[in-house]
Amino acid sequence: MVPYKQKSFANEAINLKDQTTSKLVFRKYPWAPWALGTIFQIAAWVVLYCLTLGKAKSGQIFGSRESRVTWWQVLINIGLFLFALVFYYSGKVRTITIDKENGLVSIRVTKMTCQSKLEECEIGGILAVSGT
Repeated sequence: MVPYKQKSFANEAINLKDQTTSKLVFRKYPWAPWALGTIFQIAAWVVLYCLTLGKAKSGQIFGSRESRVTWWQVLINIGLFLFALVFYYSGKVRTITIDKENGLVSIRVTKMTCQSKLEECEIGGILAVSGT
């Protein structure tokens, strides 16, 4: 018998989220795109602070007190926010459900906007499984 901690770790390693005698649910979260999106969003907030609030409060951050915000600085900041949004949007949650009772394998892909696409096929219709 495998100890509980090792079994739990093994289930997390293969993204197993639900396990019963008749159903297996595997769920894959896109952690890398979400982390990169968060990094770019933090960078955009820091740039926004440096361009607006930072100069008003302390007087001198990355420039002299008399410096003004130019159009290209604002454009770069908007670009950082949009780049972060692209990373968030590119991440899709994939859920694979194998249901022995109904005899179905379903693959659901859910986007950031909660739109999901569902593909189902019968278990008997699966001829081969590959790792690619």
